[in-house]
Amino acid sequence: MTKISVQTHLTGYDELADELHDLLIRAVRPVEQVTGLPVPDTVEIALVSADDLGTAYGAFMRRRVGRDIAGLTLTESQQARIPRVGLAASHTARVFCGHDEPCLIDNGVGHLRTLLVPDSLLLRGVNTADLRCDQMVRVLTRHAQAAASGGEIVPAGGWPYPTRYGKDFIAQLSDAHADWTSRKATDLVLDRPAIREPSRKPSTSLLRRAVLGVDPLLERRTRARARAFVERAVDAVGPTAFNRVWADRNLIPTRAEMRRPALWAKRLSA
Repeated sequence: MTKISVQTHLTGYDELADELHDLLIRAVRPVEQVTGLPVPDTVEIALVSADDLGTAYGAFMRRRVGRDIAGLTLTESQQARIPRVGLAASHTARVFCGHDEPCLIDNGVGHLRTLLVPDSLLLRGVNTADLRCDQMVRVLTRHAQAAASGGEIVPAGGWPYPTRYGKDFIAQLSDAHADWTSRKATDLVLDRPAIREPSRKPSTSLLRRAVLGVDPLLERRTRARARAFVERAVDAVGPTAFNRVWADRNLIPTRAEMRRPALWAKRLSA
């Protein structure tokens, strides 16, 4: 049985923590049923401030960089960037991640934890029970992905990542798979069709462009392509075979395969 923990030291969020805890408990079986992935024995969620998220994420990225550069030959430019990675990650998390999706990190020894800034739920339009349920299904799915990968996909690797693994495609695949799961499992948790339209639209597009230089239109197209890949790939090979992608980085789809899932399915069966 999965042990669910939702912790907060923030004033005024005990009721939210209790609601998320209940949703997570109810979502475990539907997520496992839909994905074919086991949810880890322990799932820990922490409701934190943006500053606390930034500190934790910066520390996580420093650990991840240390892991990813092991055995690599770095250029002088890359070596000069290493000390700045943690600081940059911490700053970006404080300014931006507090307004975005919950952040999955590990402590370097396989202990997974999702950090969530409560105010980000309203900023992203997650302002109904149905949408909070959808969000918790995504959280559980990412924990299951990370556990299946042996902690490699947390959340998408660090820098400098070996380019042959397609760092960006890992992130796209993880997000798209969580989205695919939420569209199927959330209705099972609620025992009725979920209403997914927020009462007001989230307002992070300008922030994403200003802080990270993200083109919202390009981002929407990229996400749509990744979602289409997951949908077609799972239909072609089934959830069990699809889940091999989490444990074997060589199965991460290439750019061509993201556009043509049949190529990936053929390589998977080879």
